[in-house]
Amino acid sequence: MTTMEAPAPPAWRARWLVCHGYLRLALLVSVLVVAATVPVVSSRTASLAELQGAIEAGRVGQVSVSGALPSGATGSRTADLVWQDGPNARVTTVLHLSDGSQAPPPGLANLDQVVGDLRHQLESWDGRATLRVVDGADLAAHGTSIAGWQLPAWLGQVAQWLWAAAVLVLTTGPEPRWATRWAWFWAFISPLAVWAVPLFAVASVPLPGRPSPRRPHRQLTGGWAFLLVLIPGFGR
Repeated sequence: MTTMEAPAPPAWRARWLVCHGYLRLALLVSVLVVAATVPVVSSRTASLAELQGAIEAGRVGQVSVSGALPSGATGSRTADLVWQDGPNARVTTVLHLSDGSQAPPPGLANLDQVVGDLRHQLESWDGRATLRVVDGADLAAHGTSIAGWQLPAWLGQVAQWLWAAAVLVLTTGPEPRWATRWAWFWAFISPLAVWAVPLFAVASVPLPGRPSPRRPHRQLTGGWAFLLVLIPGFGR
């Protein structure tokens, strides 16, 4: 009985698979570098209760306030409180209200609220009377908050480029491991993208020079992935 061997892939495809492997390796290295950079250049988000506890414990010597209501002003504004507790800077975003009877603006009801004199409120938590409350720079340049970190604007742009590179690797390479292309795609455009992109870079595509593994017997399909990424939304 004669055994038929599978035809070898065209030369151009073999070369592309090698190039694609190095592209995946570059994505992996970039993800690791960004992950190592985040704790160095970013601020860790913290609640107002955490800030209060740190001040009362004497671990905070200075709080920089930006965006608070000016003295004598009425209304409400979001204010950023930047403080140091350990090796990383912390940032607490609060809703500063001039009057406690005010209703929070739409979309801001989930923020911790401070009514009245913000500076006096912070100083009242310091039993040692050594806390310095200073005016801080506007944190608009810090971009968005991702996975509990307030990222600088430039690092947020790098994260967007990494996301685009992951989509390129996903759509132009061999079938990924663990999940189908559609499953990874739904993860990429969901709130889970901050975890899905690094996981995809680490485990989805074989390293250069190694043959692509056979498709697993069971993979997460696009339909199931779509339902899974909807679950966090239902919990809100």
